[in-house]
Amino acid sequence: MSTIRSSTVATLAWTLLFVVVIDIAINLCFPMPASNQVEPSMLQRYFDYGRTVESKLHRMVGRDDADAAPIVRAGWLDRECTQPIAASGPQATGVSSYGMSFSNHVGAAMEAVDPSIRVAFRAGPSASVNHSYACFHMLHDARRDPNPIQVIGVLASSLNRMLTLTALTTSFEVPMPYTYPRYRVGPDGTLGEETPLVHSTDQLRDPIAMQAFFEQLAHGDALFDRWLMIADIGDHSSLVRIVRRAYAQHRGGSRASEWAVPAAHGGNDAEIGDVVSALLLRFATESRAAGQSPIVLLIQDRPGKDELFRLLAPRLRQNDIPFLSTHDIVPTSNPANFLADSHFTPAGDRLVAVKLLAMIREQQKLPR
Repeated sequence: MSTIRSSTVATLAWTLLFVVVIDIAINLCFPMPASNQVEPSMLQRYFDYGRTVESKLHRMVGRDDADAAPIVRAGWLDRECTQPIAASGPQATGVSSYGMSFSNHVGAAMEAVDPSIRVAFRAGPSASVNHSYACFHMLHDARRDPNPIQVIGVLASSLNRMLTLTALTTSFEVPMPYTYPRYRVGPDGTLGEETPLVHSTDQLRDPIAMQAFFEQLAHGDALFDRWLMIADIGDHSSLVRIVRRAYAQHRGGSRASEWAVPAAHGGNDAEIGDVVSALLLRFATESRAAGQSPIVLLIQDRPGKDELFRLLAPRLRQNDIPFLSTHDIVPTSNPANFLADSHFTPAGDRLVAVKLLAMIREQQKLPR
């Protein structure tokens, strides 16, 4: 019996030793580049994906914005939404597009189809409506958006971000640190707003500001997960990082689709739907008060089918808000409608652009 025990202990000890050696070897062979401006290899990315968000941010923010990773600088409201939008001129129709890359692509396609259209883009990476509305409101509150047509994009796969204060809690593998308010509909139907404590890249480099921000997220961001967010000793182990990444992918996949599940079955459709609807109503009301025409672009990306349309179309019709849904223009059931990066193909963008242009012409009574 003692021989068996000794053999088992020896086997475990050798196994542990080899695991440690492999772990150290991976760290030595595949370190991330010292500069954020150097593109890491596939294997460097793979073994770094499972590092905590805080640890990744420490490297990504750099000494200043020039030294930071490009994604760190994207989407900030104070950067994107304080610059006034220039008037389009008498020979053109100005369109303001608030959203994300999907809506940007459709806007660019509109300009290609009709050169008299001039689109001003205000967007964040995979931005949700709380970011887009906040940007729209900042410009309108300051009377810095003169365009007669106002378009706000709603991306199906980003709806869960309505429960968040930052893209950090839903972009684990490549953190996107830009922030935005979280809105909630109170028992009396009023719309409340929680403002993030961090609103600039400079604050990302301030340890005190970031500690307070993470504490705010722990209480105010429904998708905050301490094991994924807060740096720990596991960041130094490539094997722990692999396990953490697997957990993040499983958790992200299950949480990303919860909004499409009825509340009676454990989903968040009621909370998200109510808040999105309230923000879109504000968007339409404020646009019209300024003499502008609002349009909502419902963007159904994969893996869904028509959940976004079913969630919001009845609410938009009830409030007489013009909208266009992509679910029956570029159906997600046809893989040929999508690029490898999950965006619509240029042909798909053009199909949506033509439909949206028809709505704009109707709103403005422009010649077809």
